Amino acid sequence: MGQGFVLANLDKKEFVSPHDLGLGYKIGEFGHPTNPRHDFRGSLVHFARVLTATDGKWHGDRVFYFGDYGDVYDLDFAPVTEIANQDGYNYSLAFDTFARLDKAEVREWVEANGDTDRMEYRRRFWAMMDEVDESGVLQ
Repeated sequence: MGQGFVLANLDKKEFVSPHDLGLGYKIGEFGHPTNPRHDFRGSLVHFARVLTATDGKWHGDRVFYFGDYGDVYDLDFAPVTEIANQDGYNYSLAFDTFARLDKAEVREWVEANGDTDRMEYRRRFWAMMDEVDESGVLQ
């Protein structure tokens, strides 16, 4: 197993899941520019660069990859002992208390900027995740 991540904006209290881009939660799954199996275009890392660019909607904000391992910290990165999420990880804090970026908007960006060779895979992944979301089993 490996650590999963979501991209979170600490100031706007928003996050984006790699699943919304049709990618897995681990670093090697959501975009590493030197990984020959995955094109960097359309990756979560690429999306983060767009969001934080000078004209991006997250420009100037504190943006952080929340992982599903480790201790819970508040938004000033001070350790906390009690927090309202069951797992006790900042990853869950994003899902529990932050607003998720609009899936349709994220998917539209991926369609326009993603690697064309993997778009059919991403579309199948989205369809599978939409079914899971509707059943309430996994977000």
